[in-house]
Amino acid sequence: MTKEERQIYMKKWRQENKDKVYSYVWRNGNKLKKAFNKKCKELGIKGETIGEAPRFNVKFNYEDSIGVRDLWHKEMIKRGIFIGIQIYTTPMIKAEHIKKILQAIDESLEVVAKAIKEDSLDRYLDGQRSLQ
Repeated sequence: MTKEERQIYMKKWRQENKDKVYSYVWRNGNKLKKAFNKKCKELGIKGETIGEAPRFNVKFNYEDSIGVRDLWHKEMIKRGIFIGIQIYTTPMIKAEHIKKILQAIDESLEVVAKAIKEDSLDRYLDGQRSLQ
């Protein structure tokens, strides 16, 4: 293969894989958004995702929205998922990771719903709140 043929091949390969990567990242982001929104609705939590699938935010609509968010983060971390306010999906997130994240979302939101129902966020937080 000549240098020119390699360059043509690599350009074609990049384009083909770029499309696959984009669709993969969007598909995973949509799974996470849908699961979060569905679980919030199911549990009566005033929470939502905002933004596009590959990069979105989680928002809780409460007077103490920071406390609710802090508890959700704490519970996600307890389940091995370090997640921020803004969530990015990447090609490195595989099917087994998505499964673990979806399970953590369900379990964490169950705890959040219980804390809200009991009006006891601070007891569930069991520690310092974030500074925001």
